[in-house]
Amino acid sequence: MSVKDYYKVLGVPRDASINEIKKAYKQLAMRHHPDRNPDDSQAENVFKEISEAYTVLGDPQKRKEYDMGPQTYVGGHGFDGFTTGFSVNMGGGGFGDIFSHFEEIFGTGRRRQTQRRSRRPANLDIDAVLNLSFEEAVLGCTQTLTLERKKACGSCEGTGNRGGKTSRCANCDGSGIATQRQGHIKISSTCGVCGGSGRVIIDTCLNCSGDGMMLETETLDVRIPAGVDSGDCLKLSQKGDHMNLHISPGDVNLHLRVGDSSCFQRKGNDIYSVEHVDITLLMLGGKLSAQTIHGKKTMEIPAGMQVDSEFKACGAGVHTHRGQKGDHYITFKLQIPTSLNSEQKEAFKKFSEMLKP
Repeated sequence: MSVKDYYKVLGVPRDASINEIKKAYKQLAMRHHPDRNPDDSQAENVFKEISEAYTVLGDPQKRKEYDMGPQTYVGGHGFDGFTTGFSVNMGGGGFGDIFSHFEEIFGTGRRRQTQRRSRRPANLDIDAVLNLSFEEAVLGCTQTLTLERKKACGSCEGTGNRGGKTSRCANCDGSGIATQRQGHIKISSTCGVCGGSGRVIIDTCLNCSGDGMMLETETLDVRIPAGVDSGDCLKLSQKGDHMNLHISPGDVNLHLRVGDSSCFQRKGNDIYSVEHVDITLLMLGGKLSAQTIHGKKTMEIPAGMQVDSEFKACGAGVHTHRGQKGDHYITFKLQIPTSLNSEQKEAFKKFSEMLKP
């Protein structure tokens, strides 16, 4: 089988010492690192290849198996009749694992001390839904909320390690990569014991049982301003998760959901309702005690109002916390009496005759 010659990839003789291999890799990696060669796919491929070569030749056991030939080590394809020393990576690390290895060699970054410390959430914010009644949203209210958030353990500062000391992981021998054999093929993946750090905690924190995180329950009285509506979001600053004692907590985003009213409809800051009135009020006008979101209001209705017409009560709509005031629109519906005595019937007949041209 035609496979890669990793000694030729690194430019070192087959009897090169580990220090010579490391030095050759360092020089080549610095030259072909993608950060120094942006948008250069060829440099990226070279960097992958030399990193692949160092993964094998930089490990005494892997190098020994590689030197023994295909009877011991079977892998990918290359040239010059050598079998490869790289293993099939099922851990999904890809290029990111190469960068981690690069940082380990050159000190351009620091490896994670423990699996717990590596858990850096991308977002510390908490999203929650708050249900409000129609009246609570329009008039404002105070809601008592119980929030459960994650907080870094104060005893170990989120590491899960009480003493701060770690030891070499026995499962992966400190490499961070666990290897299994399937016939002649070696399959590598991130070590499940140390999480790829190569180190394990010696003295587990008793306060958080080594988790590095505590769950904290907090009760808050939250003031809901007047005039909010469905789809609005209120932010509670620094009430979110606090996974790192050296970083400010996230926020809580309260997404508001407002229920319907049996009496009112809302459009923006205006409110609409229906009032059933008798014919004399529409014809002659007069005072009407109508229900608004702010309580009963006495309104002066002009004479000659038509059925299904709207009456505008200025400023009786939604009053927002920004000082805006909407209006209240009342639609009049005619309320027909269902039972009339003889005197009332006679009066209506006379009235009807009087209206005839």
